Amino acid sequence: MSVRASLEEDPTPDHARGLPDADPRSESYAIELLPEHTGGRGITVVYRHDQALDAVLILWIIAGP
Repeated sequence: MSVRASLEEDPTPDHARGLPDADPRSESYAIELLPEHTGGRGITVVYRHDQALDAVLILWIIAGP
């Protein structure tokens, strides 16, 4: 929930890592949450931000050990 709320305020936060994107009208990012922040597992949220639409599409939520 905290990632979703932070993306509503700023879709390109400083702690987001840029990823290659095939669409020139959007930008893809990954945000990694460490196990210390999630209470157990690390979580990575991969999303695409379209500036023209002012919208974020969450592509993947990856939970790891």
